[in-house]
Amino acid sequence: MSNAYHRCGKTTAFTLIELLVVISIIAILAALLLPALSKSKALAQETVCINNEKQIDLAQQMYVQDNRDYITDPNWGFNSNPGWLYLDNSGNPPSIANRAYVDKGLLRKTIPDDKPFFCPLDNTNTAVYRERAMQLSSYLMNGSVTRFGENAKTYKAGQFKPNDIIYWQANENSPADYNDASSEPNEGITKIHNLGTVVGTVCGSVEYMKWKAFEIEAGKYPGRLWNVPGSRTGQ
Repeated sequence: MSNAYHRCGKTTAFTLIELLVVISIIAILAALLLPALSKSKALAQETVCINNEKQIDLAQQMYVQDNRDYITDPNWGFNSNPGWLYLDNSGNPPSIANRAYVDKGLLRKTIPDDKPFFCPLDNTNTAVYRERAMQLSSYLMNGSVTRFGENAKTYKAGQFKPNDIIYWQANENSPADYNDASSEPNEGITKIHNLGTVVGTVCGSVEYMKWKAFEIEAGKYPGRLWNVPGSRTGQ
């Protein structure tokens, strides 16, 4: 006689209807959870952007404190002087591999790593990105700090209002906005984040601003965006 143990008794199994019910419940739970997970991921990416701009703004504050209150050059067009992001390379923004020019950016002493200059959602592996002349940052500086290229020298931070906006993330689908490292307030902002963008101010604070609020502010002359010191219209 075999010594093998045999379990006796009735076996149970899912019927087709029960299996379909279980699958339906799983599908319903997934449908309920996925939007929440997606929202959490979006908030995490937004937080990274906030931290990035906070680092940039704090580096700007350190530069201002060490340079008689003057703000960094915004890299507006061609300029032989180092700007906040890079040293101009014969009239063009340098490639990220050209460290001789990249590392001479005025904020690079404080932020030597490239990562804080990029939004985590700004895809650098696309044809649109490769069309950009400036491929060193997702963020741009407000050209108001040199009166949009009219002044040879930047204004002092103390000449602005503390909540004046000097940094924002530009429209990733518009390569023309990335011709250099600065912009005018009406040149467009990112559409990556949920209905808004992160902006940095003269005083070093950052905030998440809805697209509509940014567009309204861009229509104010003067305002937080059109903020050229001493100008009646902020331009």
